[in-house]
Amino acid sequence: MINIEKSLKITLLGLGLSTSSLAVLLKKLDFADVFISELKKEKHNEFFKKIKNLGYEYEFGFHSDRVFLSRDLIIASPGFPPNSKIMKEIRCRNIPVISDIEFIYRLFPEKKYIAITGSNGKSTTTSLIYHILSKSGINSEIGGNIGIPISDIILKNPSVEYIVLETSSYQLELTRDFSPHISVFLNISPNHLSHHGDMESYIKAKTNIFKNQTSNDFLIIPSDHIFLDNYLLKYKGNLLTFGFDDTSNIKCSGKTLYFNNEKLFKLDKIKLFGDHNMQNIMCATITSLLLGINAKDIKESIESFNPLEHRFEYVCTINGIKIVNDSKSTTVVSLLMALKSFKEDKKIILLAGGTDKNTPLDPLKDISKKKIKHAVLYGKAGERFYSFFSKIVESTLENGLRNAFEKALELSEKGDCILLSPACASFDEFKNFEERGKYFKKLALSKIQG
Repeated sequence: MINIEKSLKITLLGLGLSTSSLAVLLKKLDFADVFISELKKEKHNEFFKKIKNLGYEYEFGFHSDRVFLSRDLIIASPGFPPNSKIMKEIRCRNIPVISDIEFIYRLFPEKKYIAITGSNGKSTTTSLIYHILSKSGINSEIGGNIGIPISDIILKNPSVEYIVLETSSYQLELTRDFSPHISVFLNISPNHLSHHGDMESYIKAKTNIFKNQTSNDFLIIPSDHIFLDNYLLKYKGNLLTFGFDDTSNIKCSGKTLYFNNEKLFKLDKIKLFGDHNMQNIMCATITSLLLGINAKDIKESIESFNPLEHRFEYVCTINGIKIVNDSKSTTVVSLLMALKSFKEDKKIILLAGGTDKNTPLDPLKDISKKKIKHAVLYGKAGERFYSFFSKIVESTLENGLRNAFEKALELSEKGDCILLSPACASFDEFKNFEERGKYFKKLALSKIQG
């Protein structure tokens, strides 16, 4: 373990959202020897303006040997594959490489960290925990993979006590000593396998969230946690479970929450719906209880919480047809969870497609037969998705999201729901899932305004 001292010679590898903010923080804390290396040229990097006047040396358009030479520590942007040429070179030279989350944790170990990970539901759970804490008057901030760099938290609120972090596998694979006071492990399903190489490496990266926890810390996991059992053999913290069965520490039954089989409260005014959101609520509730927040305040905070944009978000109703934006659904499991959230059968006009992750579609077979009235497929994944869905439900193949939405309107009738839940990345048409979701909402709202 390297002691974090201001005399360290640090390389920031990749200039992105997290490293650009970290550069600003390092300057404010008087770290003198920082070098920044970024593959994109200055004019193509949106964060260049943020760092150009800091006085740090930098290079753009390539990674030179200056990344490694006489460096004590490398802090990498999330997303450099472990088997990429530059990461292999770093390992060969035996230079420690960590994430910004690891760096801030080492710099400020006295703060309380609440970390949330999983393949689905991270943002909602992270936001809900922060919502409850802030409503309760706890000095807390939110950040991490949710789009707020952890460095921004320190810059904004240096005296912050609790830092609530959404943590991705990319960030966690570059942690070494990170030890949150409370870790939440929501679920796991195949994702980012082109980056990690295989499912085992993906899970291993995720489990870094709890590997350093002590007997003073807590880990919250699903009651059906067999996928984690091998990683929990040496776990030293306190284990708590959530689920819909009686074995769970926190259980949901008929929208009523129970903690250790004692009734907590009934959630009859929540704006979140679906079993996946009930799991998110259970995790947020048990986290809040561990921090000493009373059940009445937790209930009120949950009921005042609004769903996040692009995550099973109600958009509008057009001629009796409900429009739901689930653009954040970039995996098959996300789509599966969305379909399970509908109580009525054969009411969904599904829009799915985009940039294919080539994960198996078979888990969707039974639920699709039951819930989908018609599937409209589009994008680069369209043909593969059409080949699968057309054998199960009525299906149509369209060119692009706009045409898919227009076709969905033609096919739907009063009482139906047009659900955008792509189960794919967005990069064939859009910069990210946010842009895709905003475009979809614009299409829908234009029908009302028109």
